[in-house]
Amino acid sequence: MMRKLFKLSLLILLSIKGIHVYSQDSLSKKGAIDISTSLWGLAFITPKNPSIIIPNSLLIRRTLYNNSTTKPDKKITDNPLEHAPMYFALHSKTTISEGIYLNADLYAEHRGISYGVYNTKNMVVYPVLNFNINDTLALLKQKIYVKFSALHLLNERLDNGLYIYNVDVQGAKLNLSHGNLLLEASMYGDLSNGIGLKIDDLYNLKIQKAISKTQSFGISLSVDYGFFKKLFQDNYLNVLYNYSKNNHSVYAQVGFRLLNANNKFSEKLAYVTGYQLEKSFLKHSHKLGVEVRYYGRTFNSNRFDDSLRFRDADKPI
Repeated sequence: MMRKLFKLSLLILLSIKGIHVYSQDSLSKKGAIDISTSLWGLAFITPKNPSIIIPNSLLIRRTLYNNSTTKPDKKITDNPLEHAPMYFALHSKTTISEGIYLNADLYAEHRGISYGVYNTKNMVVYPVLNFNINDTLALLKQKIYVKFSALHLLNERLDNGLYIYNVDVQGAKLNLSHGNLLLEASMYGDLSNGIGLKIDDLYNLKIQKAISKTQSFGISLSVDYGFFKKLFQDNYLNVLYNYSKNNHSVYAQVGFRLLNANNKFSEKLAYVTGYQLEKSFLKHSHKLGVEVRYYGRTFNSNRFDDSLRFRDADKPI
């Protein structure tokens, strides 16, 4: 555990979304274009000298990965006293046909005042594209609701968030629903490139059934083709539960890794359970949530790629 994180910290969060600029026509009509902007900033100020202590277990791992016979310094030195990253985004939504649209956004991001002088080396500009279909199909006189999303998926959360959560990925998701049944198929691109996970493409199939207006149960199977490519080596079986009423929601997911029989059952298990409250105030939506997570010893074994480095000393970003 960290003995001392910060003596004093000040957290300021600014979020302005949905500033409407221009709309050609109603979004339900073909060719309609809607443009909006968003601004996000985070100010982090720590007076005096912060002290972050690395636990002994992590010190041992760092020593082994660095092939060193001596322990590294127990303090993390790369900790800015002030940090204020922010971004400005220009959003556009182009309706191709009713229920079919393309989101094309342009983000301009500054990495924060802890990177020194204000110059272009500390800035990045990048596009985000997302294609969506929301429609219905008639099959044997039954109405099936179809929801499809592809390309860039921001702040993605798979199932109830046991594996993939709060991460930006590239891939596609397909939802088919009829009555109280939901079938969802997801595919994410290479997760071993640049993120430090020994996971290649990830596939997930979920079946969920609503048992009442407020509760639902489901099961899902996650399959990835990682570095080892052994049958059932990297597959996961999951059980899902969701409860939602008014502004309150409760969710849970229990996952089991299909490893060989030599591993203990409890070590191959993981779970997440959480509660979320959502409120609206002055046209703004606010969410408050808490989660509890547990991961068994072999649930994520052989997932960490120690050869990846997240910072290049020759570059400011």
